Amino acid sequence: MNDELSMRAKRSSLALEIQGGPNSNHGNRKRHHVRPEKPNKASLLGWNIVFGVAAMSIIFVFVIMYFGKHRSGSLGSNVDMPAELPAASAAPEPLGEMETLRIVREALANRDPERVAGYFAPSSFGDPMDVIRTLDGIKARDGRVMGMSWLGGNFSNNRHIEELVVNFGEKEATANRLAQLYPQADGKWRIDFASFARTASPPWPEILSGERLSARVRVFVYRENYYNRDFADDSRWQCYALVSPDVDEILYGYVLRSSRQEKALERILALEQEFHRATLDVEVHTASSPHQFEISSVLSENWFIGDSPVDEEP
Repeated sequence: MNDELSMRAKRSSLALEIQGGPNSNHGNRKRHHVRPEKPNKASLLGWNIVFGVAAMSIIFVFVIMYFGKHRSGSLGSNVDMPAELPAASAAPEPLGEMETLRIVREALANRDPERVAGYFAPSSFGDPMDVIRTLDGIKARDGRVMGMSWLGGNFSNNRHIEELVVNFGEKEATANRLAQLYPQADGKWRIDFASFARTASPPWPEILSGERLSARVRVFVYRENYYNRDFADDSRWQCYALVSPDVDEILYGYVLRSSRQEKALERILALEQEFHRATLDVEVHTASSPHQFEISSVLSENWFIGDSPVDEEP
């Protein structure tokens, strides 16, 4: 708008100069008694052409400047376009099958701590040596990599992700893990290590020891009807089965009915997926079974954690 007003002001000023403004000599003619010379028609026509061309040139320049500025902004000029969208919200180019396979294959084969952050999202692990030790433990327990199956792209926890199933075994595949990759702030796609490792904190043996503590677990969630001890009142509690590939027994989680935790879990169960993953914060009740937990927070609708807990969503 300021550019448009400036253009109009300059056009008005130009018109005054052409027609004769307050500072022109037309007002002094009578004082000096000078009879103006009768202009030559050809000369007058020439000057009119000159002034007309000059006026149109100036107007044309300002029109180009005005629309050029707004056009460059609308087309994504580096000067005017703010870089305010986080990488997680932008729609990145799909990674594709071959590139996803390459990243996961190299990440699982790597044993150099300095290269770990190039393959795994830094927010998903602490010490790079822990990543190396965990990968060695997975190989000792599950066997070598027998093959990989690309599942394609998905959208979860407000992130664009690529998913790949990694099959482990010796003579045949007997175990598998899910590798989930998403773009980082630098534009590179990396694997969420905690999701791939199915990290529980503290480890499952300590969680199942029966001591009163809090824990963070990655599990599959299903509705269940198992009520006893601290959770005997089914009018107060809603029960869910919590299934972990790293625990032989079925576990049970409870939330207060109509709580934000129940609403979050019900949203997860409403997703059109064969398996419903969730990352949960749980608390052990000493008066209950070691396999029964109160779910204190629903952190994620997947095994990688997003920007905020899903039970904080409306």
